Amino acid sequence: IDRTEQTRAQAHDSFLLMLEDALQNLDSAEAICETGAVLLGRHLHASRCAYAIVDADEDAFEIRADYVDRTAHVTGRFRFSDFGSDLLECMRENRPWVVQDTEAHAPPMRFDDPGYRRMGTRAVLSAPLHKAGRLVAVIGVHQVQPRVWTSAEIELVRLVAARCWESMERASAQSDLARSEARLRELADAMPQIVFTATPEGHV
Repeated sequence: IDRTEQTRAQAHDSFLLMLEDALQNLDSAEAICETGAVLLGRHLHASRCAYAIVDADEDAFEIRADYVDRTAHVTGRFRFSDFGSDLLECMRENRPWVVQDTEAHAPPMRFDDPGYRRMGTRAVLSAPLHKAGRLVAVIGVHQVQPRVWTSAEIELVRLVAARCWESMERASAQSDLARSEARLRELADAMPQIVFTATPEGHV
């Protein structure tokens, strides 16, 4: 048992390092979402893994990219109500939504699965990401057959959601800086005067 846990911990750490390496040079939200979904989906041997950006009203979301294995892609816009009456409550309360079998789900959680049924999904793990007190993103992992999700898998999905969001913020900041520098360069190039900088002591 100890060796098994050690092996799992090493695989967990190796995956996170691989994810960091894959994300560090990406410069668009779409590429970051796709990379995160693909790597996580493959690592968990999932049928589908999707990264979604949540609307400001927290009632709907857009799946920016997904990984699939012998099932259909689901990118596009959806409402939380399409995937169960308790899903939005879990996401807003920053709790993972964990379903081992959509066809055998029982109380205490109310469950309605029209969206999952259309997708052929039997097991679901959705992890929310909150920033500044608001739900901003969700990673959903689907399985076409029932599956028991472990606490380590739940924590890993939450980590991937956070790492991808941080990468998107970094890429956005770099893009804003590049646009600002380009505007300043165009302005400097268009000026008839010489442009220079100097220290408070007058050194050019």
